[in-house]
Amino acid sequence: LEGSAAAIGLCVPMSKSDLTAATVAVTRAGARPDAAVRIIVARGPGGFGVNPYDCPAPQVYIVAYACGKPFMQAHRDGARALTSAVPMKPGMLATAKTCNYIPNALMKKEAVDAGVDFSVSFDENGCLGEGATENFAIVDAQSRFRIPPPHRILSGITVRRVAELAARDPARYGLSRVEAGPIERREVQSAREMLIFGTTVEVASVVELDGHPIGDGRPGPVATALWQLLRDDMRRNAEWRTIVFSG
Repeated sequence: LEGSAAAIGLCVPMSKSDLTAATVAVTRAGARPDAAVRIIVARGPGGFGVNPYDCPAPQVYIVAYACGKPFMQAHRDGARALTSAVPMKPGMLATAKTCNYIPNALMKKEAVDAGVDFSVSFDENGCLGEGATENFAIVDAQSRFRIPPPHRILSGITVRRVAELAARDPARYGLSRVEAGPIERREVQSAREMLIFGTTVEVASVVELDGHPIGDGRPGPVATALWQLLRDDMRRNAEWRTIVFSG
């Protein structure tokens, strides 16, 4: 949140402690322990022009709303995806998370229209990008967990956290190592596994891309292991957790 705000010259008008307290209060008011929480920082009231200095002060909006099950709990056979026709965003627009979501909405629309679960972008050189609101990665034939470089994608918190945890002991999760770098389409097509990461998705397996199976066409063991790794971290990492509901 802070990094994306800084990238577009926007200040977060609350300290971390105040923002945490406000988020906890909103979540408690919603009275849903399984809620998703969305925090938005906007420039606030002002004119209808494009001059950001017409807005006197930034504002924070916090929303708590009902959260569905992670993807693999509702779709145990895995996800189907297609290659998106929507061009990838250029550098800064891709790496800063903003509400300029027209390309993202169009990617989701084409997936829904095609009757699949997700769409995924490839850049002009045919290298793997990202989904509408998700990160993608592969496990290749050498058991490497490979993530696209962060130059043209949003480096999501979920995939970054999973990669950080998995890199501490890759062999435990069926991996040889964790690395970031360009992933060509042919490498995606020949991958043992293709994985999706996101806040509400958590970790999911892609079993089919453009009508062709990934691996053996079934959810892979690495995706299952990394999903369990993430859920254990969310439940048991006292250093990172913030208590919202007690008792």
